[in-house]
Amino acid sequence: MTDASNLLRGRCLFLPDMSPSSTRVFVAALASAGIEASGVPPSDGRTLELSGGHISGDECFPLRVVLGDFLKVIEAHGEDRVAFFLPTTCGPCRFGQYSHFLRKVLGELGYGRVPVLSPSSANGYGGIGLGDTSLLRTIWRAIVASDLLQRMLLHIRPYEQKPGESDAVYSLCLEDLCRELSRSGIGDGTRLQRLAASLARSRDRLRAVPVFKKNLPVIGIVGEIFCRLNEFSNQDMIRRMESHGAECWLSGISEWLAYASMEHRKNLRIAGKRFSPAMGVARLKNWFQRRDERILQELFRGDLEDEADLEDVMEKSRPYLPHQGVIGEMVLNVGKAVYLWEKGVSGIIDISPFSCMNGVVCQAVYPRVGDEHDGIPIRVFFFDQSRKDLDQDIAVFMELVGAYRARNKRS
Repeated sequence: MTDASNLLRGRCLFLPDMSPSSTRVFVAALASAGIEASGVPPSDGRTLELSGGHISGDECFPLRVVLGDFLKVIEAHGEDRVAFFLPTTCGPCRFGQYSHFLRKVLGELGYGRVPVLSPSSANGYGGIGLGDTSLLRTIWRAIVASDLLQRMLLHIRPYEQKPGESDAVYSLCLEDLCRELSRSGIGDGTRLQRLAASLARSRDRLRAVPVFKKNLPVIGIVGEIFCRLNEFSNQDMIRRMESHGAECWLSGISEWLAYASMEHRKNLRIAGKRFSPAMGVARLKNWFQRRDERILQELFRGDLEDEADLEDVMEKSRPYLPHQGVIGEMVLNVGKAVYLWEKGVSGIIDISPFSCMNGVVCQAVYPRVGDEHDGIPIRVFFFDQSRKDLDQDIAVFMELVGAYRARNKRS
């Protein structure tokens, strides 16, 4: 971790707000390795104002949010005290250009000395642990735990008897989780045991929230990872759906990280490195991640459906977007839509930035997916900086969901 340590000396590492819970647990995991980190402040009008002068209109909305939030950090703390964490990716998605664009803007503004750490999907985000294998494992566990807690919250909140109670309990659960994640000087085995105990406490707290017995439709939420998780970007889409009488099943961050690792192993095979040391490391990393994930998921058996097996999701996408020739979130989202239908959801919403390639391709494919799966309603909601009234569109979608439920016993 020497290179990262040198870059970060005397600086706080700021993370983009993928979602409030995932950012908090990531910061806590970094604290366990002695790294000072923080999430960016909540996005607002100033976010868009600061980034607007550097945007041509060809960039996707998440870039505008991330750039504006980082510039707000410099505005508040100065350039000498901060560093930025912005992962990148390979392939056709514009996300692969975010970190380059950020560095370009920082240089133009005279902030070229601000470090930007950009672990890549090219090696399955192996660099996300900043060179520390134990930290990499802690971060993975943190993301899996965060996804599970968020899914549990969304499973309880639409039915709560007292508005706001599940959110209050969830906040306590996150505090408990972050406290355990931030502990330093303990081994991986002990850390996993303490993390599992924290999740068990949180599960029981959320189970204890008084709820009404209602038969609400479950809506699967897929889409571009930042836009579907960042509440500012999607105008609180999940809460809006809940206000229209739905329970939401939201795809989390761990799904994308696992997909990136899968692609890394596939690319090693294509390059003739099936039996190379790099493949050995990748397989060992995958084995430990899958093992840790199963241990943590088991705590929620009976409360939550198991997350989809990634190989199975890829197979489900094959008739529509064969993953040998198509990569990225479009493959995940199409395959996940079929998986969600099999699990009995009553509708599927794809949340994507306006003009997003993944969203546009999926929008072209979803009508066939829906037709071949009992006519399940699937709708893409595109978002940009314009604030719009979504409630009418959601109401129309929920009408389709109601009709689907009425004629289909799978739901």
